[in-house]
Amino acid sequence: AIWPSHTTRLFVRVLIPVVEVGNIQGLSLDVTPGDINTATGESVEIELAVPDPRIGRAEFFKKNPDGIETRERMSRTAASDDEKSRFSIRFPSVTESFRYRVKCGSALSGYYTVNVIEKPEIESIAVSYDYPKYTGLPDRTVALSNAGISAIAGTGVTIAATLNRAADAFLLLNGQKTAEPRFAEKEDKPVASWNLKLRPGTAGTWSIRLKEEHG
Repeated sequence: AIWPSHTTRLFVRVLIPVVEVGNIQGLSLDVTPGDINTATGESVEIELAVPDPRIGRAEFFKKNPDGIETRERMSRTAASDDEKSRFSIRFPSVTESFRYRVKCGSALSGYYTVNVIEKPEIESIAVSYDYPKYTGLPDRTVALSNAGISAIAGTGVTIAATLNRAADAFLLLNGQKTAEPRFAEKEDKPVASWNLKLRPGTAGTWSIRLKEEHG
């Protein structure tokens, strides 16, 4: 008997033979993680489990954005047992998205996608000081590297972080999240900024944390 999912696969291959789908045997291939989102520079490991302990070879097909597909042999892992043969291939640092599929004997999987996303990063931080009028000090803006923020009590401080791409941004003071930032653009780059008032006794550490939709 042919189950509904198999029937769909046959139907697609008969009507559109050039479409990039696997074959029926490929349905027995357990591919992990399948489709995945990951950050630039992160490692990616693809694992394959085959329900036949006698299988000793599996191949990995990688299609790059330019359309060129390369083939590599997957490594048989020590996790193979009396019920399944297991294989893996690891990419220590991915820099661009790609599609992939695996082949084991006559079994060929469909394509999966590794979507590589640029990490949100802070390109620069500027701190503006609005001193109390009685000090007679002029307002100033300084580029911040590893220096701290220091000013007389009552000073208004604006922290502006220029990001390489859009992302959620959080300012933490002594580990606690402050008010939501205001966002603007400068030279086509997003800028997140926070306004603070330094009060007597204010001390501790601060940091900026970034998060985008994929975590």
